[in-house]
Amino acid sequence: MVIYNCNFIPFDTSDETTKRANPELLYAVRKLQDAGSDVIVIPSNTPHLFYNEMASSVSVPVLNIIEETTKAVKGTNVKNAGIVPSHPEVGNLYREFLSKYNIEATTPENYSQITHMIEEFMAGRSIDSAKEFFTGLMDDLDRKTDVTILACTELPLILGNDLNKYRFVDSTQVLAEITVERALTQ
Repeated sequence: MVIYNCNFIPFDTSDETTKRANPELLYAVRKLQDAGSDVIVIPSNTPHLFYNEMASSVSVPVLNIIEETTKAVKGTNVKNAGIVPSHPEVGNLYREFLSKYNIEATTPENYSQITHMIEEFMAGRSIDSAKEFFTGLMDDLDRKTDVTILACTELPLILGNDLNKYRFVDSTQVLAEITVERALTQ
């Protein structure tokens, strides 16, 4: 197992009109391959906006957290899934994958507040406010949908044990299970 920790924005923000993968993201994927990885696992949703770029930059498989999570949702035989992403484009990508399985997607409208609350939580500020905000969001989606996808890896940390009262699929958990399954079968 090789771990390469990256703490940066996964896209290049130098051009506001076009989002491109941050060159450091592609460098990290290649470094993992060069270190001997048989498979690459990226336990964050937002970098998967550039999945095709990452996968085409290496010759080893790159697991796709969004694809694996939507397969898990499909396995629950739901008709409508809520999505709580940190970024609207991640929500759109989940919507695209869910549509392949004829699953309707519901996303919150207040992305800027979602992003703000996640950033505040990650910075160690507004922890109680973030929990209160996301509890309200989950309550709303739980009433409207069959299941909610936690499409941001910080959400289980924010919500903690309060998650137990919701019908949800945790993208981090799905990816971890697929990764372990794959490791045990190789």
